Amino acid sequence: MITKLTLSIEKTVMEKAKKYAQKRHKSLSNIIANDESC
Repeated sequence: MITKLTLSIEKTVMEKAKKYAQKRHKSLSNIIANDESC
């Protein structure tokens, strides 16, 4: 089952997280979920 999660974090943390995901050619949601099938 998929459910939505809302987080409040610093803008700089979000920017770093997006860059991290982009370098790995994955979405941030997939990294957080740690779902290899996505």
